[in-house]
Amino acid sequence: MEKRFWHYTPAFRLLQILDSGQINLETRIGNTGEKRGVWVSTNPEWENTVKKNDPDTGELLTKEQQIRRFGMARIEVKTLPFQTWNKYLHTSGIQKWKWLGMKNQGVAWGGNPDEWYVIYKPISSRYFLSVEVYTDGEWVEVKDWKEHLESI
Repeated sequence: MEKRFWHYTPAFRLLQILDSGQINLETRIGNTGEKRGVWVSTNPEWENTVKKNDPDTGELLTKEQQIRRFGMARIEVKTLPFQTWNKYLHTSGIQKWKWLGMKNQGVAWGGNPDEWYVIYKPISSRYFLSVEVYTDGEWVEVKDWKEHLESI
């Protein structure tokens, strides 16, 4: 069975992605010398490392709190030259201690490093297979996302 790849994001970011016509490189890295990338997951339900803090309290939100506060969205993308989490250690410029810390934190949050993939360039909408939002406990396809992109 061929792997399927999803970019998971809070729903409020979905319109930003569609308006830009691409999934942009992450911005959280700062000046560490690491390559910035776009992260995708092969988890078919949700990537547990897509955690957000409550803007009011700073506390890390649970999945259920995040659904209520921000909503959840995902974009399925075509298979691209993604790199595995293990290869990321050798290609990104990340220091091994930081890589291990991220891996351990991700696992503690319920993530699986075998499902984590990165690519070091934005993913254009021409590689989007579907766009979905999490509604009433299930993923629902957004039917008009291609028309939205054509209108901008």
